[in-house]
Amino acid sequence: VSKVYARFVPTRQDDFAWENDRIAYRMYGPALEASGEISSGVDVWVKRTRDMILDKWYQPDYNYHSDSGDGLDYYKVGSSRGCGGIALWDGKQFHVSNNFQSWKIIANGPIRVVFELQYAWSVDGIQVTETKRISLDAGQNLNRFESRFQFSNSDSDLVNAVGLVKREGSGRVETNISTGWLGYWEPAHKQHGSTGCGIVFNPKYINEMRETENHYFVFTSSFKEQLTYYAGAGWQRSGDFETSDDWFAYLEDFAIRLQHPLVIIYE
Repeated sequence: VSKVYARFVPTRQDDFAWENDRIAYRMYGPALEASGEISSGVDVWVKRTRDMILDKWYQPDYNYHSDSGDGLDYYKVGSSRGCGGIALWDGKQFHVSNNFQSWKIIANGPIRVVFELQYAWSVDGIQVTETKRISLDAGQNLNRFESRFQFSNSDSDLVNAVGLVKREGSGRVETNISTGWLGYWEPAHKQHGSTGCGIVFNPKYINEMRETENHYFVFTSSFKEQLTYYAGAGWQRSGDFETSDDWFAYLEDFAIRLQHPLVIIYE
């Protein structure tokens, strides 16, 4: 029985969605962009079942905005970076891509899903293309993101920034630059509890962690044509993370194990 799953969903305006036995995510595609909704942020679907739910939730008569016992979609990504999306920073402002243009599944189970999404956009007249390879293993809440960039003009002062959207209300933020993580325990959402989001980097590539009006960002030390990091979410109602302390402990443990030469999380 596979514990991971990914699929393209043309019936829902070209979503690309993926999941494992802990959590689910999606990114937005060209049909949604054509309708006027532009977003390259990472969306989260929270789960409290170890079963695969994507096919069930995408049925036309299923309301995944209501929790029927498996979890639900209450995470609002909009045009934000969501839970681990990339922005390029030119020293004055952020530049973000449009929706993905194409997709390719490389592996689809039973314990790892790997796929690529292609993006293209313009930064101050410079054409940018990005190949985003995303991997998710069974039993893990964090995805491995590997982005490879190409530019029509290589003369650029851009740096990479990876963000978590900031919510209104009283949440909790913790960081550990020495081990390389930024964590956010969002304010409780009505009756649904809290979502924790986090980013893990190799600490040698981190320049700073910064709060802006709408996000918490990790900035790299310089632009990386191939950027690798880990990001993802956990839910208070999942049975895995009852408190913010549980979530931050998970991020710290993940970051430490990632750097330990005897422990492999992802190849």
